[in-house]
Amino acid sequence: MSVWVSVIIPTYNREKLVGYTLNSLPYDKDVEIIVVDDGSTDETVEYIRQQFPGVRLLRQLNRGASNARNYGLGEARGKYVVYLDSDDLLEHNYFHQRIAYLEATRQASGVYGPYDYFSGNADFEESAVTFKYKYPLVDHLPDPAYHAIRYMGGQYFPQPALMWRRDALWTVRGHDPSLLINQDVDLFLRACASHMRFGSVADAGRALIRNHNLDDRVGSLTTNEAKLRQILALRRKFMEIFEREGMASEEMKQGTAYFFFDLWRMYRLQKPHMAQIFLRYSQELYPGLQLKGGLAIRGLSAMLGPVNATIIKKKIFGRD
Repeated sequence: MSVWVSVIIPTYNREKLVGYTLNSLPYDKDVEIIVVDDGSTDETVEYIRQQFPGVRLLRQLNRGASNARNYGLGEARGKYVVYLDSDDLLEHNYFHQRIAYLEATRQASGVYGPYDYFSGNADFEESAVTFKYKYPLVDHLPDPAYHAIRYMGGQYFPQPALMWRRDALWTVRGHDPSLLINQDVDLFLRACASHMRFGSVADAGRALIRNHNLDDRVGSLTTNEAKLRQILALRRKFMEIFEREGMASEEMKQGTAYFFFDLWRMYRLQKPHMAQIFLRYSQELYPGLQLKGGLAIRGLSAMLGPVNATIIKKKIFGRD
C-alpha cells in the first residue's frame, strides 16, 4: 500500500496558526497530508504553497468545515483517515501504534489514543497544557453501546485523537454539512448506531488540541438558539435510533438526562425557554432526576461528566 494514512485538515483564514499544525506532521510516503482551504480571504493558501510543497492543497468556496472534510475524504487515498483542525498538532509518534492496532484488530472501525489540550497561539509547550476531563481509554474492544452511552451524555474525545478506517467513514457518509454544532458527535454516534466498534491505545503519541476560549464558545451558544435546538434534536434522534437497535439502556437515558439537566442549569437565566425544554426532556428520560449528595456530587458532574456522576451517585447511595 502506497499510503497508509490520510490526514485531512480543513482550514479557513489560519495563516498565523496552520504552520504549527503542518510542521507537526511527517512528510513521507506513508502519510498523505490533505489541506482543504474553505475560501480563505487571508494569505493561508499562498503560505501553504510556499512553505509546505509536500501538502495536497485543495480549495473550495466557503461552504463550512464539514463540506471541507467530506471533500478531503473523497480525495483521500489512505487506508486510514485522521481529521485534524488547522490549529491542532500531532506528536511525532502518533501514527505507529494506531496503525498497528487497526492492522491487528480487524473488528475495530477506528482507534483513539492519548490527547491533551493546551492554551496559547504559539507552538506547543508542556507548560501550556490545560486540565480538562479525559475520555477513558479501554483495554479491550467494547461493544458500540459503551461509547454511545458516553457520547449521548456529553463525554467525547476530540476528533484528532481518533484514527478511522476510511471504509467506515464511507459507510456512514462522512460529516453532515447541515449541522451548526456537534458535527463530530453526530458522525461518531452514526457509527455507533451502525454497530461499529472503537478501541484505544495508551502508548501512542498525543493529539494536541488548542484550547479556544470557552467563554467565546458559550457565548456563541447563548446568542444562537438554533445551535441549542440542534443539540436537543440530535439526542432525540439518536435516542430513538438506539431504542430501535436495543441499545438505549437505563444508563444511557440517565446520562443523557443529566446532560440536559446540566444544560438547563447553564442556560436557565440566559435562555429560559430553551432551558425549560431541556429540563422537560431530561425528566422525560429519567423521571426521578435529581443530583443527590450536594455540592460534591454536583462538582463531580461538572468535572467528570453526567455519566460518571450517575455511576458515582449510584455507588454512594446504592440506588439510582
